[in-house]
Amino acid sequence: MEETANSAVKELAIEKKLKEFELEWATKTLAFAPFKSRGNIMLHGGATLELMEQLEETQMNLGSMMASRYITPFKEEVQEWVVKLSTVSEQLEIWVQVQAMWQYLEAVFTSGDIAKQLPQESKRFQGIDKNWLKIMTKGNEQPIATAYIYGNDSLKQVLPMMLEQLELCQKALSGYLDQKRAAFPRFFFVADATLLEVLSQGSNPQAIQPHLQSVFDSVVQVQFDKKEKTHITSLESSEGQVVKLRQVVKAEGNIEEWLDRLLKEMQATINNINGRAAIDCEVMGTEEFTHKYQAQVSLLGIQFKWTMDSEDALFRAKTEKGIMQAVNKKHNARLNELVGIDPNPRPNLNPNPNPNSNPNPNPNPNLVTWLRWASTFGATATCASTVRGRGRRSRR
Repeated sequence: MEETANSAVKELAIEKKLKEFELEWATKTLAFAPFKSRGNIMLHGGATLELMEQLEETQMNLGSMMASRYITPFKEEVQEWVVKLSTVSEQLEIWVQVQAMWQYLEAVFTSGDIAKQLPQESKRFQGIDKNWLKIMTKGNEQPIATAYIYGNDSLKQVLPMMLEQLELCQKALSGYLDQKRAAFPRFFFVADATLLEVLSQGSNPQAIQPHLQSVFDSVVQVQFDKKEKTHITSLESSEGQVVKLRQVVKAEGNIEEWLDRLLKEMQATINNINGRAAIDCEVMGTEEFTHKYQAQVSLLGIQFKWTMDSEDALFRAKTEKGIMQAVNKKHNARLNELVGIDPNPRPNLNPNPNPNSNPNPNPNPNLVTWLRWASTFGATATCASTVRGRGRRSRR
């Protein structure tokens, strides 16, 4: 009698739990979110994740029921629930996968520039996009999760097909990005998402300004001609230092092509500036030289001076005993002069400077910082000991 009563109690508990499941999942709905201006055509991320956790929890409870010795009267019903919720869970996981890929590729193929480069994949995506809108429209009309997903043969067929088609689009897109990287190798250092954003702005060169630093490390932006909006005239660093290009670069055609032209002109301009600096450093005073050129070029010119003086001293060391001490004093004097220079005057780095023009009042912070560091940590002593060491080896 006691065993029969105990069995009845356990079976009643299972029956109640099943009714709770039925009532609970009769009201569990899919949550949708707006996407751009296209309406509620996205599964809401947080709510969908919570729904998937609830599905997993309910399936675990059903699994515990199936292991019970008192399940016999309800075994068939429990099995139906297991199949139903596992189907809903599987389909929802595929749905989330499809959504993630669709959202990523939607931004790519709605851009006219990339769509023109990949016409076949663009057409394929248009078909996927139409199916996506149908699925989401019907989902909004029937938001109950189990009612819409379970037994929906159309959804069961369409979602895997869409995922397969999206993977083909993704594969073609990866090949497209590889081609762009092969054409302009600096794109290898740019993440796919950033590169896609850059490539999608092909018809608007000024829109890629925020991404220039990912391609050119020290170029924070370029300056365009006021009249010819696609003509690049200068480069600018994050410190506000400007390099005026020798020749204007036309930002026209494919992005990788005009970026390559910009790179070559940048190299030619800097090479020209360094050539002039190498000549000027021999005839100009230290302060005049550092005010005429920017930080990196100024440092290079100072290194030219140090090297020329040191090599000359080493050459003369065999015949002139005091030359090493003299050049050491010269290095110390130059360094002390650099430390004491007013950092404010700095002209633009112009390949054809006007000698009568006023200096740019902006500071030259890189040079001043380096000089103060050098002074603090004894760069003078290091330079002097190096010169003395070379002098002793020369005399031997």
